[in-house]
Amino acid sequence: MEQSKLFVDVILPLRLPNLFTYKVPDNLKNQVKPGIRVVVQFGSKKLYSSIIRRIHTQKPEKYTTKDIIYILDQEPVITDIQFLLWEWISDYYMCSPGEVMNAAFPSGLKLESETQIVLNSQFDKNQIFTSSETQILNNLEDKNGLSIKEISKRIGRKNILPILNELLNKKTVILKETLTEKFRPKFEAFVEIHPGLTGKKGKTVRQENAQVNISFSQYSSYYPN
Repeated sequence: MEQSKLFVDVILPLRLPNLFTYKVPDNLKNQVKPGIRVVVQFGSKKLYSSIIRRIHTQKPEKYTTKDIIYILDQEPVITDIQFLLWEWISDYYMCSPGEVMNAAFPSGLKLESETQIVLNSQFDKNQIFTSSETQILNNLEDKNGLSIKEISKRIGRKNILPILNELLNKKTVILKETLTEKFRPKFEAFVEIHPGLTGKKGKTVRQENAQVNISFSQYSSYYPN
């Protein structure tokens, strides 16, 4: 029955004003906890690792909920005290919870479709890998980095975030952060009188203006308000 369904409100690493609600599949009900990361689909195609903030049984009325796809953590990576700090920062600096999450989270905990993955050249090759993990490692060889979306296409699997999470835990792959220069210099236009421009009496305009200012000051001293 729909009333018995379990839902979670998650923080997405995006500039969104509110949390979004997702449905918990029956086979994951015993694993969800506030503060753990779950993989969700937002939009038509993109996948994100989000953080569970609340667990409840209230179905949203304004939109149809999607299922969470996968649970990335067994134990919370964010505590209740940290959530309160995030909420204070969001309120004080007038930014979204997702922006706070992006700033606070280490890059290794942020997985999404466009995240770049590179092979760790010093990983332990004596570890045991599944066939899917081996496929990913083979595709990353001799590459400067591939996005999760590109890897997914290469190995022919849609949901590879759980596999990548295992490879991250084995320290076999590394997330590559691309820094974008957001600074743009601001230019302002100013107009000034050319120093060589002369007035009616052969004096420069600046000299005439200075003389007018001096005369006005003397006049003001003789005739105070």
